[in-house]
Amino acid sequence: MSAILASLHRSTLRDIATEQAQTLRRATGRPATRTSAATPRRRPLTIDRLNEALGLLHPGRYALRRVDGGIDFLEICQIARGRRMVFQLHGAPGDFRRVTLSVRLQGLAALHIAEDAAGARRLFGEQVGECSFCHSPLTQPRSRAAGAGEKCARDRGIAW
Repeated sequence: MSAILASLHRSTLRDIATEQAQTLRRATGRPATRTSAATPRRRPLTIDRLNEALGLLHPGRYALRRVDGGIDFLEICQIARGRRMVFQLHGAPGDFRRVTLSVRLQGLAALHIAEDAAGARRLFGEQVGECSFCHSPLTQPRSRAAGAGEKCARDRGIAW
C-alpha cells in the first residue's frame, strides 16, 4: 500500500476517539467501553456513498503527490450499472495494471482527488504525458498543463 493511501487509512476520527477514551479513563479510573459516549460513531462508507462521491468526478486517471514526495497514480472507472470504482495503478506508464482498493480507501482517494481534480489531472498529464481520459499522447504544452487533450477537455467542460 502506498504512503498516501496508508496515511488516508489512519482516520482522524480514530485518533480523536482514542484521545477521548484516554481522557475518560484518566478521569474515571476505568477503561472506556466501545459503547461509551467517548467513541464517536461514524457512518460507514458504503458502495452507495462511494458512488455518490465519485459521481462528482469524471472517470479518468489522476495522480496524487505523497507525503514522501512520490506520486500515486489512480484511475476512476465506470463499471456496470453506472457505478464507479477507484483503482490504484501500478507499473510503468503504458503498462499500468489496476489494483483494487477497499471501499474505504476508494472513498478517501476520491475525496483527495475531488479537493483538486484539476491539479490531480494536471499532475498525471505532466508525469505520464497521456490524456487522463483517452490515454492519447499529450504533445502540446497546453495539453500537458491541463492533463487532457483539447477534444477530451471540451467534451467534459474542462478549461483547456
